Amino acid sequence: MEQFVIPLNRFDLGLLPEAARDMASPSFREALDEYFSRRFREMGVNGVVQLTGDTLAVGWVAPDFDAVTAAIALCQRGQVRDGVQLLELARSRQPDSPDLLLNLGIGLNELGEGQRAVAVLEHLLDLEPDRVRGLVALGVALGRLGEDDAALDRFTRAVTLAPTDPWTQSNLGGMLLRVGRPAEARPHLEAAVQLAPEDPRGWLLLGESCLESGDEAAARTALGRARAQDPHGVVRDRAEALLNRLASGRFPRNLEGINPEALAAMTWALGHLRSLSPADAWNLTLKAALLGQHGLRLTDPAKAHRLDGIPGPLTALQVACLIHAGLQIAAAGTPSGFPLEQEHQLASATRG
Repeated sequence: MEQFVIPLNRFDLGLLPEAARDMASPSFREALDEYFSRRFREMGVNGVVQLTGDTLAVGWVAPDFDAVTAAIALCQRGQVRDGVQLLELARSRQPDSPDLLLNLGIGLNELGEGQRAVAVLEHLLDLEPDRVRGLVALGVALGRLGEDDAALDRFTRAVTLAPTDPWTQSNLGGMLLRVGRPAEARPHLEAAVQLAPEDPRGWLLLGESCLESGDEAAARTALGRARAQDPHGVVRDRAEALLNRLASGRFPRNLEGINPEALAAMTWALGHLRSLSPADAWNLTLKAALLGQHGLRLTDPAKAHRLDGIPGPLTALQVACLIHAGLQIAAAGTPSGFPLEQEHQLASATRG
């Protein structure tokens, strides 16, 4: 039997039912046994758990069982917390395993434990300074902690070591974009999408860098690719908001910062939505959002749109106002992607 021993305070109590997290309670031991019994069954091994003072020992009666491989499989199935706990156990026997440290660092970062992730990944890089995935994972962890310069340094080193790895290029480009250097980000993001054209995140970041650099045509193309490749995810939502921003074009405003046509359309949209029940207003907002999912040219009054439940054609501006107003009614402050905040504020104040 292979045994792994860790201090009990390194066991993740979040894996147990809330009522059983008091280590002094009888239910703690029962919950601990039940937790590991489930994991043993999932992994197809026989095992034992032993508590001795402040120490937790877990053993597997399977000489060929690879705890690291099993932990990675758990993480890939979305059981990140379980996988991290298994890696913590395995680390007691393999404290300097590069693969273990890499996956433990990535898992800890996914769980929001950035400081612990940084410590683990720095240990990995002490052992293997040129481990590219370790450099990128450390850069991600540092970036989430707000240490942008340190993250940028790790991403730059990773690209120097592996310029043909799309992961290195997209992370360096994303960090340059984040720190306000879109022109420098663009060539890295272009390299990333050439190396991995199926990655929607790479196209999204490229679109953002082009937009921030003033190249609207390239931004529109990249954002369209991002939206098409992630039709139901968060990348698609962000790409859609940016495409709507592009579709707005040059939105004219008067000296008070108001577009009179938009104010009239917003006043109409608010009046119509407030005449409906909350459920009907939300349904109409969703219909308008579906209608506008491919972009609305707010400054093109000639384009007519039709929406179930509203007689007659609508302008793109009216559809956008329905979306914006409906979102604010449902959850004030929710971004719509349209430059209509001033008109909504004034129309709301006017209507009371």
